[in-house]
Amino acid sequence: MTSAEARYQEAVAQYNGTLVQALHEVADVVTSSQALQARINKTEQAVQQAEQALHIATNRYQGGLATYLDVLVAEESLLNNQRALVNLQSRAFSLELALIHALGGGFETTES
Repeated sequence: MTSAEARYQEAVAQYNGTLVQALHEVADVVTSSQALQARINKTEQAVQQAEQALHIATNRYQGGLATYLDVLVAEESLLNNQRALVNLQSRAFSLELALIHALGGGFETTES
């Protein structure tokens, strides 16, 4: 085997290794994205339930059947669920960027 053939074989092996690594990265990001989407769906449901609980607590307070503390607890629960949802959505955005990068893409900043 000549040195040119050896360099070619080495380049092919390096390319194949890079390709396999990229495929692993894509698979990891897709798997993480799917799991994260399930968590987002559950958290969206939790936000809806917390909104309903706050509405009920507010109505009960206005009707004299609950204390203002009950309203505050329901509001805190809603805020905690909303914060969790925003954090998960932020993570989903980061994973989308990681997928674009793993697929060989990039992003450019636009100048005004």
